[in-house]
Amino acid sequence: MNDKPPVRLITIMWGEEYCDKLLNITLPAILAPGNLPALAKHFECELVLVTETRLYDYIDNSAIAKVLRKYCTIRYVKIDDLIEGNAGYGMSLTYALHRGFDDLGEAMCDHFLIFFNADFILADGSYETLAEHMLAGERLIFSPSYCVNSGQVTPMLLDAVDPKAHVMSIPKREMARMGLAYRHNTVRAKTVNQPVFHMHVTDQFYWHVDEHTRLGRQLPIAIVCMKPEQVYTDPVCFWDYATLSMACPTANRCVLGDSDDFLMIELRDEHTFRELMTIGHITPAEIAKGLGGYMTIDQIEMGKYPLVLHSQDLPESYDAETQKFNAYMDEVYALLPNKLSSYINHRFWVGQVNDLAAAKAKAIDDIAAADYRENLIAAAATTPVPAETGAVIQTVSETSKAAGNAFSNTVVGSIYRMLFGQVPRVTKWHPFWADLNPVVQIIDKYFSKKPLHTLVVTGGDRPAGRIFDTIPGTYVKISPLALLQNNIPLDAGEFDLCFCELDWMEIVEFKRYYHYIHRRIKPGGKIIVHCGSGQLRGLQSTGVEILTDIAPVFDTSIFYFGGSHASALAVDQYKSRIQETTYAPGSRQYLIRHALMMIRNAWRARWANNDSIKTPVHGISNMRTSMTIEISV
Repeated sequence: MNDKPPVRLITIMWGEEYCDKLLNITLPAILAPGNLPALAKHFECELVLVTETRLYDYIDNSAIAKVLRKYCTIRYVKIDDLIEGNAGYGMSLTYALHRGFDDLGEAMCDHFLIFFNADFILADGSYETLAEHMLAGERLIFSPSYCVNSGQVTPMLLDAVDPKAHVMSIPKREMARMGLAYRHNTVRAKTVNQPVFHMHVTDQFYWHVDEHTRLGRQLPIAIVCMKPEQVYTDPVCFWDYATLSMACPTANRCVLGDSDDFLMIELRDEHTFRELMTIGHITPAEIAKGLGGYMTIDQIEMGKYPLVLHSQDLPESYDAETQKFNAYMDEVYALLPNKLSSYINHRFWVGQVNDLAAAKAKAIDDIAAADYRENLIAAAATTPVPAETGAVIQTVSETSKAAGNAFSNTVVGSIYRMLFGQVPRVTKWHPFWADLNPVVQIIDKYFSKKPLHTLVVTGGDRPAGRIFDTIPGTYVKISPLALLQNNIPLDAGEFDLCFCELDWMEIVEFKRYYHYIHRRIKPGGKIIVHCGSGQLRGLQSTGVEILTDIAPVFDTSIFYFGGSHASALAVDQYKSRIQETTYAPGSRQYLIRHALMMIRNAWRARWANNDSIKTPVHGISNMRTSMTIEISV
């Protein structure tokens, strides 16, 4: 007589794509020595596949099904009516999960139910840890999944499968490395101390510690194993909204939050949810408002458990960074409403969310974003490439930084400087202020304490880079083209800071520049990237697709935006007036005429620049004309 406790492993899948993913990647990971084989030593295992009837034979005749039967029986449950009906995805998924165990009736309270998705990939040894907690009496066990870019990770996983044994055994820290290096853009959007872009609703929170470590909170955390305290067959709300309260109202919540204990990554297409991302950061108050509008107590309570994904031993900074992250989360939780949504008659459940309409809207947004990117890159193709290929080493001292030209010493020049400043340090009366002020403030922040050793990447007569002609320090100046040819002098050593002034064609290829820059920056140094090109105009939230490619994965990036429709018109008017000037540029007559023209248009520029600051510097809700990125190495 078999006296092993019963375990039912439940997975849901429909469609050929997910079926093949399940057979070729997910189940081979389940068969790793420290997973199903380790579980089967202590439990009587049954695998329940909730799927389409047309796939039964396909799965049953697969080579991996034969291997699975060494450790468990296989049972099929049909889902045809759920995927053919009009229910939304969340509702179909909830009913499908219940079909995996509702046939047990009262016996479900004697079974351990283990859940895994067709695109959740387990690290070897995860079920071995799970078994220890199950044998210790835990009835409710959670662990997070971490989304990765499937296009990059899937080939690696397939290469790791033993074709004869149909087993994929990837150690936890190796899988953690994949989770960190190939994190999905939804994870990046929810990394709250790297505020490049954000999701419309933030229900997961991540905190970047270093390239080997990331902290997390998830609302909710995935239910990995459940032994119900009471029978729960007919769902009253979505799976994540009500299951804890309905099936295990008093059970201890055991969270395997350290990736060294249990780890699963979730394969997700790179473009998934991109239409729901917006450039810039989101405040704790905005996050709390979004969560308070629909979250139930089950989800909110799970968000209090700490999570950590790490591919090496925890760093010395772990405790300090954890304190910072906890303080951030405390602020979010303090702003949540006192009364949360009830899972009984929840408006989302009652309303039966129309996923078909959402899918159609997504397709439209994706096409618009793709067209936008294509148009920008096509426009940038006409931008001339700098011809210079060498580097210039320059030292600016305290005595030389105030040097000016002959015009500056005239009465008109003095009035001009007082009213308009000098590029790039211009006042609000100057049409360039909206574009240049954000980058000037950032640069001044780092040079306010001491001179720095700086790599300046700029070309032609780009305005922002002129600031380094007046700030004390040592500089290596190089063109973008020379940088790509790796012409940074070796004897220049490591730099405290790098400033890159790039046009749009160069910005969209920033990863190439970053490759050469990053290795020459001291740890803790900064990279400042500025794009003031007119080709940037009109960048909206659809630009997220581009910015996700620009921002480095590990280094923290903060985006600043300048300009508005009004300031763009002021700049256009300024440039058209300059082109009408017949005097030779730099001549005394040219400079005086230029000053008089600026004075005449000062009020328009002032009004336009004031208009530009109505939009927060980190966000895009209006037309923007410049972008500055502050990257912490």
